Amino acid sequence: MIAAIQIINADWGMNIGARKITVSTVGLPKQIRRLAKENLQINLAISLHAPTDEIRQKLIPWAKKISIDDLVAAGRYFFDTTGREITLEYLLLEGINDKVEHAYDLVRICRKMRCNVNLIRYNPVEGLPFCRPSSFAAHQFAEHLRSRGVNAHVRKSRGLDIEAACGQLRRSSSR
Repeated sequence: MIAAIQIINADWGMNIGARKITVSTVGLPKQIRRLAKENLQINLAISLHAPTDEIRQKLIPWAKKISIDDLVAAGRYFFDTTGREITLEYLLLEGINDKVEHAYDLVRICRKMRCNVNLIRYNPVEGLPFCRPSSFAAHQFAEHLRSRGVNAHVRKSRGLDIEAACGQLRRSSSR
């Protein structure tokens, strides 16, 4: 991945500025620390999706190996080493991780490291039991975060109308 970033960034490669490159991960603390030491001015996004280990482990099987505290420590290390703020990606699932208490738990996580939060409304996928929260609910969740000092944004959903939004392509191609 480092070699790919260097090629993408190089003037002889794609010549894309490092600050326009984002590495997104489900959260591998050891690799996040290693990436921080590479001295690249790239962005890092961690797919958190839950404010507690219990909820995160239900949503992300890999999370059984990595705690949120481990991710926070790696995120702090990344910021301290690079000066680059972390983005936490948080997929809102109606009734699962979008309640007021979840927002408050997420605030506690955010206060432990320098980060911003991208809130993403779930895109319905046939055969999965999750529901998409309303736009109002998503913006209300964001306001709970903002009112407590967290830089939070509700990301605009694209591709929903053609089943090409995040998570939908893989699912529809495997049918």
